[in-house]
Amino acid sequence: MSDLLEIPQNGVTAEMAFAVFGGESGRTGPGAPFAATENLCPGLELFHDASSEATGPAGSANGEIALALTGFDGSYVSLAATPDAGTLAALGPGRLLRIEMLAKASRPIVCYLRLNLEFEEDALVLHETIMVETGLRRVDFDLAAATEPYADDTRAWVDIIFSDPAGRILTISDLRLKVVIRGWPEQ
Repeated sequence: MSDLLEIPQNGVTAEMAFAVFGGESGRTGPGAPFAATENLCPGLELFHDASSEATGPAGSANGEIALALTGFDGSYVSLAATPDAGTLAALGPGRLLRIEMLAKASRPIVCYLRLNLEFEEDALVLHETIMVETGLRRVDFDLAAATEPYADDTRAWVDIIFSDPAGRILTISDLRLKVVIRGWPEQ
């Protein structure tokens, strides 16, 4: 029986959830302003270009990222999500990297997703654009375009960029990175 391939549940071979959504961020409390670059939890950083702390996004620490952007004077807010070692090890041809984000926006907002893969001799960048309103958003990046094998020194991260966010309230309740077998039926 050991010669049989193990069939993963729902086609998912690896999954990563970020600790900030379990209430484990280092935040001091609701409404505390975010720095221009802030580490929210292992593997998840927030970036923005507001001109001052007073006009930057503020957030909460109750298991979600709540961005109050009503006075925001910058052009973007972004998250950089870095897969953990188990998720990276599951990457490869025949796989998809799936990003699932449970979010709510006071008004629809354009979100650009960019998967960055750096190999020893090459790099691969894949792009997707979605509209974020309320609910679960799912994006699959097909990893078939990679020309090099995945190795221990492969670097990967996903940029999640919210363009022109001023005047909105954006809440992200969950963010997951999953490695899924290509062609597996969605559940």
